[in-house]
Amino acid sequence: MPCACAAFLFLLAPRFLSACHCVVSWSVCQQVAASTVVFVGTVDTIQPRPSASQGTQIRFKVRTVFRQKESSDSDKFINVWNESGDCGIPFQKGETYLVYATDDEESDHLETGVCRRTTRLTDAGEDLAYLYFVQNGGAEANRLEGFVTSEIEQLQQDRFHYTGKVKSPVSNVVIELKSASGARYTETDPGGRFVFDGLADGEYRASVFEAGFPDRVKLLSGPKRVDVRKGKCATTALLVLVRGANR
Repeated sequence: MPCACAAFLFLLAPRFLSACHCVVSWSVCQQVAASTVVFVGTVDTIQPRPSASQGTQIRFKVRTVFRQKESSDSDKFINVWNESGDCGIPFQKGETYLVYATDDEESDHLETGVCRRTTRLTDAGEDLAYLYFVQNGGAEANRLEGFVTSEIEQLQQDRFHYTGKVKSPVSNVVIELKSASGARYTETDPGGRFVFDGLADGEYRASVFEAGFPDRVKLLSGPKRVDVRKGKCATTALLVLVRGANR
């Protein structure tokens, strides 16, 4: 199994302290593509596996399925192996979670842990927005995620270590996303991040305008071409080097 999580043990007196190191970390788009199943489920039972080092087996009562191994919707329960130690998630019986799980190649069981995006449903708001369009968007189910920065080195993002933020962010500027079918607009958040959901496949042009657009039109960056394709995670970074831009 491609290991998404590794436990490192540090000797301290006669005791061992464990810490989980995630080899990769994904955006929601990347995590969906990398997962065998994605679903919302309520913890029904928690059972230890044969060895403590193997973690626990969680039985979920399925509420909603976004991605699954087979086309059948008849399964009411899904069993998932939870990784051990700090790499495992502290599941609670009766609590509902958004679960991302992958096949363990050796055991043929589904497995999850902290290095995937599995979380309490209450804390999964942004993921659910993306998953809504994946499930219901049809031909308009894609996402474009981008960042605006004043640091040129940040234009190259590390796709294997997603953080959801960028150094030297430019906040509260207007992003225009244009295509043959029209234009859409949003603003960057305090971390310089912006998101467009519900996009069709195609070629887009992203531009950055100073706050106050459209009453005051001042182009800060772009237009930059962005290709959005089904099944691909579209990302972009835009550079703003204008004195007086909000940071």
